[in-house]
Amino acid sequence: GNAIAHFALPLIILQRTGSATGMALGVVAECAPHFLFGPFLGALADRVDRRRLLILSDAAQIVMTLLIAAYLRFYPDSTSVWPLYVACFMTALIDVAYWVVAEFCLVPRLVEERELGAANSLYFATCTSAAILGPLVGGKLLAFGQPAMVFAFDSLTYVATLTLWISLPAESFGIPSPAAKASSTSD
Repeated sequence: GNAIAHFALPLIILQRTGSATGMALGVVAECAPHFLFGPFLGALADRVDRRRLLILSDAAQIVMTLLIAAYLRFYPDSTSVWPLYVACFMTALIDVAYWVVAEFCLVPRLVEERELGAANSLYFATCTSAAILGPLVGGKLLAFGQPAMVFAFDSLTYVATLTLWISLPAESFGIPSPAAKASSTSD
């Protein structure tokens, strides 16, 4: 999902303004959260409920993509692009929180140590595939002339992962089960 949005938002800015500089500012707005907040969010991810952070991140991305879709649908000819710059920044900020947890905290908890190399390879192969397919899907959807449809579709990609995070047991995230909590307090 994030590869679709990160490709489509700057391109929509270019379409609306005709300015390569405007498009570049959109890309800068997408990159800024990674270096401004990445280190802090990494430290935060070690101190919060990872499952809750992933669920909230996906839910926030659903809201953001639907807000972008609504803006593009109801203001299709607007030359004001500041809401799109804000959207570039906010989707990337939410993305940083999500990926810090997913990449650095979650995969080692979901597999045994002997499977970690293979799991990381599969995870990064999936991420690379998404980085390639996202712009292709986003570009194809933009070619239909309905930018709002890009983000409506994008919201569905977050629903899929949100469903996954909700369905995984809390123990997968390092959260003890109620039985484990009860036995540790009775000791």
